[in-house]
Amino acid sequence: MTNELLPSETARFEEVCRFGMERLESLATTIALAFADDPIWQWLFGTETTLTLEQGLPLSRYFVSQMTAPNELHGFRHHEAVALWTAPGNEDAPSSVLNDELALAAFGPGTEIDIDKGPAITAVMHEARPAEPHWYLGIIAVAPGRHGQGFGGRLLQTMHDRCDRLGLPAYLESSNPRNHSLYLRHGYLEQGEISAAGSPPLMCFLRQPRPIGD
Repeated sequence: MTNELLPSETARFEEVCRFGMERLESLATTIALAFADDPIWQWLFGTETTLTLEQGLPLSRYFVSQMTAPNELHGFRHHEAVALWTAPGNEDAPSSVLNDELALAAFGPGTEIDIDKGPAITAVMHEARPAEPHWYLGIIAVAPGRHGQGFGGRLLQTMHDRCDRLGLPAYLESSNPRNHSLYLRHGYLEQGEISAAGSPPLMCFLRQPRPIGD
């Protein structure tokens, strides 16, 4: 699509911007496709095979629906890269879905998510988070076919610039080792692994704010 645009239009089309719920379906689709082979998502579904879009969409929709103010949903106008940021003081909100059986039931009849696994991993994740206020990156997703084009780094940097201005750290967990080099390049440091109830390991990453101008 961007090949059909003028250079000035392409630049605007690929700026990081904030979205609301009006883009829920397209952004949830990107997340479901990006996380189809994620070890934690497969563990929640009790499978070692790639998740279908039909399987992943309800969970993705729910995570996107949690991104109401003061939380922020960042992405691009092509909707093929998205980051879900939880605001300082509101860090528990996105993962509350894993503790809420009513929410799991809302995913639809016959959901394949193991509701007994969610509370265990959620509790461990919460315990590992920094005590000080921080922006929490619950999900960053780049659609298949868009990898290696710099979209993930640009999503990170947009929030990092604000964190640096405000003197706030950023924090995330990652279950996919192929993404770790991205976080390390952007100033995150490994904080150790966590797991629960036989889950795949999650590596915790923390980025401290940098002085403006560094």
